[in-house]
Order: sequence, then C-alpha cells, then structure tokens
Amino acid sequence: MIGALAASAIVGCGGTEDFANDPRPAVPLQLSGVINDRLATIQPTKIGAGPVVLTISNQSSDAVRVSLEGKDIEPQETGPINVEGTTTFKADLPEGKFELEVIPADTDDEVAAPIRPAKILVNGKRPSASDTLLLP
Repeated sequence: MIGALAASAIVGCGGTEDFANDPRPAVPLQLSGVINDRLATIQPTKIGAGPVVLTISNQSSDAVRVSLEGKDIEPQETGPINVEGTTTFKADLPEGKFELEVIPADTDDEVAAPIRPAKILVNGKRPSASDTLLLP
C-alpha cells in the first residue's frame, strides 16, 4: 500500500517534458470603421502587427458586405450589414498594407456606385501581452 502511494506521488510530480513558456500575443487592438455612400473609413489607419477587432457601422443607403484583403492573409468577408447596422470581426494582421473593400450586399446590383475602400497600414510588431494584467 505504501509503495503504491509512493509510486503515484512520483508520477504526479510531472514528467521530463519542458514547459513551453512562449510569450502571449499582443493585446487585440480595437478598430472602428464607418461606411457611407462615398467611402469607407477606419481608425486608426496605422497600427502594429497583431490581433485586431474591427467594428464597422454601415451608414450608407444600401446594405453592404465588407472584405478585408491584403498580402499574406486569406480575404475575410462579412455577411450583409443592413443600413444603420454594425458588424464585428477579428483578424490577425501581419506587416503590410490592407484594404477594407465594400461590396453591395446584393451581388446582382450593378447600379450601385463604388465605395472607396479604407486602407490600413501595419508596421512593426506590437509588444507581447505577457506582462499585462486582467486579460482573459
């Protein structure tokens, strides 16, 4: 009985595997965007590489979809955003130039005037969140 307890105590102390204590990613940066009938804007326009959360408001006169495009990422497209509606989506942006393109929600609508895309410039990396308290 004592031998079994000793064996379980030894096994419970851990193995020989090293613990990978990699730094945490940067804190997600909140970006806000607005779409009107002429253009899309986003703030801030210059950021460091890392995770972002984009919240976009459609203030145009038609329902639209939004596509985030750029080098080294798969294009991400939202569902339809109704007039005066909002959407939120997440992305992990590497260094480079990105565009937030606006697409009519009804893809058969050839009459809709093009809306100028918003541009995002990503330079450098943001610091790790390893030393930041009170994060999930």
